[in-house]
Amino acid sequence: MSRLLRILAFVASLSASGWLWACSQEPMAATADPLADVVYAGAATDEALRDLLAATPVPGSVRAPVLDTPPEIEMPGAVVALPAAPTPLTWHDGDLVDARPLPKKSSVHLHLADLLGVPAAFAHGAALSGKGYWLVVTDAKNASMLRVFTTLTSWTPDAATWKRLQAAGGTLAITVTMGVFDDNKLASDGGPFASKTVQFKVVH
Repeated sequence: MSRLLRILAFVASLSASGWLWACSQEPMAATADPLADVVYAGAATDEALRDLLAATPVPGSVRAPVLDTPPEIEMPGAVVALPAAPTPLTWHDGDLVDARPLPKKSSVHLHLADLLGVPAAFAHGAALSGKGYWLVVTDAKNASMLRVFTTLTSWTPDAATWKRLQAAGGTLAITVTMGVFDDNKLASDGGPFASKTVQFKVVH
């Protein structure tokens, strides 16, 4: 009888081992990339962006970017109207004394990125050393409408994106956050520095 019990216990252990092995072979559920919708332009990389987003912006810094289009208006509740045609979103550095150079871009890939932008899957070029700008447009419910990480000081949405901003209705908000990087990592004095939030809408 004891021999029979030992045999049954052995068979049971084999079955359990097989079940555990089968479970270990099941594919793990894919985790959605929270930056999947981001457009990258210039020499921007997703590695640098992740380092930027892990940091807390320095409050009230004179080095924060200043929005030009739509412009910052010192009037509570002001909403800037932008035309129905796609319009460049532009800004400049708040502290022009900051002279850290942008990395040189010599490849065809980076030249095209300057003009068109690239999605996240292609944002793994040379490490970013220099300034990077995180542009975010949100709707009245604070849902992201446009997110761009670039080394340039302007971004022109394509016609489809501009139409989506127009169709959102109500007021949109835009901010630009700047960081200074050394090999994809924020420099010790590299911020990030966030612009003021500007309210705007796209007219019909």
